[in-house]
Amino acid sequence: DNLDHKYLKEKIKCVINEESLDAADYAIYKNITKFTYIEADDIESEKGLLRRDMRGMDKYFETDEFHEFKKNHLRKNLKDYQIPQGSSISAVYANVYMIDFDKKINDFITSQKGMYRRYCDDIIIVVPMKQEDVKGKNEEIAKFIYSTRDGIPNLELNEDKTEHFFYDNGIIEKIKSSLRDIHSFYNLIDRGSPNSILCHAGSSFFFQTISNVFPFLIRKTLWQISHFLFD
Repeated sequence: DNLDHKYLKEKIKCVINEESLDAADYAIYKNITKFTYIEADDIESEKGLLRRDMRGMDKYFETDEFHEFKKNHLRKNLKDYQIPQGSSISAVYANVYMIDFDKKINDFITSQKGMYRRYCDDIIIVVPMKQEDVKGKNEEIAKFIYSTRDGIPNLELNEDKTEHFFYDNGIIEKIKSSLRDIHSFYNLIDRGSPNSILCHAGSSFFFQTISNVFPFLIRKTLWQISHFLFD
């Protein structure tokens, strides 16, 4: 939610292939970047209740009450970055924002005969290599990823959620991982071919939380990875 507004606007113009946004596109851009919001703490203070105590309520305010409440508590984003999460256009803008990153990383990884996939803030990279090449290749790939990231305003990669594995002939070696259990990777890879798997930005959630919410998407992605590795 820390998208830089100026950079986002440039990427939108790039996508629509125009030098400026027309009235409709600009109205959408303005509304999503200069959004208004109400702090949950202000609602708690007004109602004299904690959020957990209001979960069973059909609504927090009657219409007239809310109009009066928002006169004093409606806030506007005045920063030159950030868009709200949850709206459909926010998801579109997030992907527009990542266009240059995706293209550069995909071009680089495919030049290594590898595969790059991103869904929202989860990334998986699969690169074929020999075990003796893992350290050098990993450093080369990581250096390129981080140098590309540095060219995108406010883009961060969570080092704590980076997972790195090496697979060879049915054996998965955990090179760098916070996972206690790697059965998800054994379920993914069950045939022999030496490959290094570098999973960026929350792969433990990629295989657990997201797979529960988007099973078809994850099955399709895992099918693509499996065929990439073994066909």
